[in-house]
Amino acid sequence: ELLKEVLKDEIFFNTSNGGVTLSGGEVLEQGEFAAKFLKELKEHGINTAVETCGYGNKEQLEEILKYTDTVLFDLKIMDNEKSKRILTGDSDIITENFRTASKTGKIVVRFPFIPGYTDDIENLTEIAGLMKECNVNSIDILPYHNYGSKKYEYLNRKYLLEDMEIPTEGDTEKKKRFFEEEGFDVNIGG
Repeated sequence: ELLKEVLKDEIFFNTSNGGVTLSGGEVLEQGEFAAKFLKELKEHGINTAVETCGYGNKEQLEEILKYTDTVLFDLKIMDNEKSKRILTGDSDIITENFRTASKTGKIVVRFPFIPGYTDDIENLTEIAGLMKECNVNSIDILPYHNYGSKKYEYLNRKYLLEDMEIPTEGDTEKKKRFFEEEGFDVNIGG
């Protein structure tokens, strides 16, 4: 059913070189379905991308990668205990899946810059180290914003980050300089 819906826009994909991006939540939460759907898209010649934090089953990720042109991979919190506490996910799984995805040469690394959570020097250093280990040369910094807060209001749910400070342009520039000094090409936004 989803493929039928997507194919309604096939002419736009063909004329714009656009395609379909699977995002979430987390794509790996529905890894088996995602892999099958991506395979069908590729059979129709449609460009594919996935957005992931890498937390999920490695075998399903490997299957997804077979049918994915671009992997938008978020690196958030590298310390395992902090990752488990804040993200409720094991960063060792994420790191291993990053290594797997980086081997494809299709990876775009994104760093969600969330003040007080992802921006300490130890975390930045670990991200840079993993990227160097995997020969990944560029990173997109995604400064935190609160654009999604209205969705929570609409759903009558509490927005847990309502008191979170939006990083200033200067704060974001400092993170950019850090990664540039580590030898990476850096984009703000993505």
